[in-house]
Amino acid sequence: MVTLADVVQLIVAAIKSDQNGVIHFSGKDEISYADIALNIASHIGADRELIERVAGNLEEFVGPFSHATLENSAFVGTVDLKNPSTDDLISMWVNGVNRAILE
Repeated sequence: MVTLADVVQLIVAAIKSDQNGVIHFSGKDEISYADIALNIASHIGADRELIERVAGNLEEFVGPFSHATLENSAFVGTVDLKNPSTDDLISMWVNGVNRAILE
């Protein structure tokens, strides 16, 4: 998970430095959708027992894999991005949603 602000900053930096090709940019954490759901449940005070992990059989279609994210391109390390943790991102998102609800 990454912030839109970091994505925009990375795109602007790529344009200014005349980068070409594919630039891989991933969040700090390798995390499953189930873990994201558990994290959101914790932040909003929902019962984490309502989250059910479901095992898929993706390997049948794409073969064995060990990672859910790509390594960042070397260029990403040259840009001063905030790139917060998944927990911090979810916390920021929940706080933003709560503010919007109260307005």
